[in-house]
Amino acid sequence: MVRLKQAALETIQMSVKPVNLKTVTSVGTAKEAWDGLKVMFQARENSQLLRLMDELSSLKKGGHENIIKFTSRAKIFQDELFMLGNPVDDNTLALRVWSGLPPEYGMHARSTFVWSAMKSEVMSSRDLMATSPGTLL
Repeated sequence: MVRLKQAALETIQMSVKPVNLKTVTSVGTAKEAWDGLKVMFQARENSQLLRLMDELSSLKKGGHENIIKFTSRAKIFQDELFMLGNPVDDNTLALRVWSGLPPEYGMHARSTFVWSAMKSEVMSSRDLMATSPGTLL
């Protein structure tokens, strides 16, 4: 049994990246190594969660970015937050996208653009890319 536990610890130690090696070599058992990795990755996950939430809350459409790329970027944040166990509902995402559009899109145009891009029901992607903000004002 002792040999099996030692083999498990050695397997963990040989399987991690060099940056994580100190975490698994400074312990005496496979369980301690596993627990150390768990704590480290949870901290990394929390850091990533905070970064994603911050990026979503400050989401702005880039100057040369079309509406499809902009909403796709927002959906990527939504997907990543979901994978971290913090889902963002579609209404919240649509509001974040809407608030990230520049003023030249106008209130009505921004609502139409966001709804169309998020739900893909009002206009096709091709129509959205071909439409300039001024045509919806």
